[in-house]
Amino acid sequence: MRRKAHFILAPIFCVIAVFVFAASAQSQGVLNLPPGPVSVVHGPWLGAILGGTIDITLSGVPVGYDVSDGTYVGWCSEDNFQPDAGPGLSTILYDSTDAPASLPLTYQGVPWPKVNYLLNHKLGTLQEIQAALWIIMDTDASSPTFPTTANVTAMVNDANTNGGGFIPSYGQIVAVLIYADGFGAYGASPDNFQDTLIEVQVPTMSGCTLTLGYWKTHSIYGPAPYDSTWACIGEDTPFYLSGKTYLEALSVPSSTGNAYYILARQFIAAKLNICSGTGTTAEVAAAMTWADSFFKTYLPSYDLKAVPALRKEVVSTAKLLDSYNNGEIGPGHCPED
Repeated sequence: MRRKAHFILAPIFCVIAVFVFAASAQSQGVLNLPPGPVSVVHGPWLGAILGGTIDITLSGVPVGYDVSDGTYVGWCSEDNFQPDAGPGLSTILYDSTDAPASLPLTYQGVPWPKVNYLLNHKLGTLQEIQAALWIIMDTDASSPTFPTTANVTAMVNDANTNGGGFIPSYGQIVAVLIYADGFGAYGASPDNFQDTLIEVQVPTMSGCTLTLGYWKTHSIYGPAPYDSTWACIGEDTPFYLSGKTYLEALSVPSSTGNAYYILARQFIAAKLNICSGTGTTAEVAAAMTWADSFFKTYLPSYDLKAVPALRKEVVSTAKLLDSYNNGEIGPGHCPED
């Protein structure tokens, strides 16, 4: 890959062995990426056909992940005169939405939310998008081939203003990082090769969610039609330590102000949505696990107001599950009969 056109060099083709960065794969990002190394081949610089500055092909990807064997839109992470590692590159893929500590050391200071925001709010030409990426990633070397145009400035300003907390959602782009040997000055060991990234869409989720009001009125005791999803837990199954059934707990009016039942209602609705095959998020799954532990420990009569921190956690978990049941997060809301 050749970017800094200050002088002309004959093409150089590097076929070298590259050591895999010794770190565990990401576990908290929005994507499910393979934990082991995959093979990477970079196409010609500025010869891409998919919409980036370079086409990048993955192979050896196990099934069941959010990437697969195939060619992706790619971008260069470093604005310097470095060749691509490979074509014998075998490396870990890193989700840029993962916790910084899970990324290679020289990646940890990059404002990845802004990078992802920029990739989802592009303007102008490929060269302008690439230049804006280098500026946001603080690897820009002011290459005359990629000047800072009005579009570049607009993208950078937009990402700096609005991208600080950006997390890509369903169908949006996530930067997946292809580690070669880290960021640094050209020729500085170990930074002899270009690190790159590919665009990967967050998969859309299966199904759609229904509100607690729907589930309350579609039990075997309600008016027709009955929703058979209730069979996965049973309306008459005891709800933990409450002394009520699942349906009775779901039917407790929110006007009581009892935080236990505020959470229980949303928890039961979310459980039924998940039972129906509706997809969920890592955040919702964690909330369900927390709520399950809470209900195994506390009675409805427990004075949560005497423990403000716990009550705050109960209420915030209920709000999160309410957002899921109403389609504000997750795969979205179903039409209700």
